Amino acid sequence: MSPEHAQLVGRVRSSAAALAAAVRTVPAGKETQTPAPGEWSVRETLVHARNVVVLVLDATEPIVEQDQEIARYTAERGRALVVAVSKWDLAGGSPEPHRAMLDRVKAGLRFVGYAPIVVTSAPQGWGIAELLGEILQAADAHARRVPTGKLNRVIEQAEQSHLPPADRFGRQGKIYYATQPRAQPPTIVLFVNDPALFPDEYERYLVGRLRRAFDFMGTPVRLLFRPRERGREAAPS
Repeated sequence: MSPEHAQLVGRVRSSAAALAAAVRTVPAGKETQTPAPGEWSVRETLVHARNVVVLVLDATEPIVEQDQEIARYTAERGRALVVAVSKWDLAGGSPEPHRAMLDRVKAGLRFVGYAPIVVTSAPQGWGIAELLGEILQAADAHARRVPTGKLNRVIEQAEQSHLPPADRFGRQGKIYYATQPRAQPPTIVLFVNDPALFPDEYERYLVGRLRRAFDFMGTPVRLLFRPRERGREAAPS
């Protein structure tokens, strides 16, 4: 186990009572305004531990606007995210999630579709180890750096498989090379002929290819399109 993992495990275990309470009950006041980040006691602990947020849902209640606002906040702040569905013993007869529940959660949180979903029950002990495992994996993905050569090969293959759409004047986007200047979250800069030629749907396509290639699950991935540096058309060696 790496020092970073040991630190995260230590912090999570040190707040085990709070975590168990969180997966047993959903914070009161769901009908009120979205709480400030400092009011998310368990979530705040995990964010500070490794930039990983655990969003706790109640299996016996529908997803509400506050849940969605918290999820949006994590994406905007570039935090990794794991979704824990608590009270699963009251909704399912086994520790395994069923498709209807997964579809409901995915639909309500479709804008953070990268977040893994774990069903939990503190009284039954269901999902606690799995939740910790997903936190560790999300933390790894959030901090992951990709070698420039591998990154450019994946981008090149993605572009060859699905070219950017042409605009109404017939101009088509061209990606010259990519770099990853930072992690937490993984941030990829793409140097292109014209950033305006890359619509949102093509950006989502590229992010999907990067997720599958480099296991960026549990974390947002940011793409930044930049005009090509003058006199530079190929990926740096």
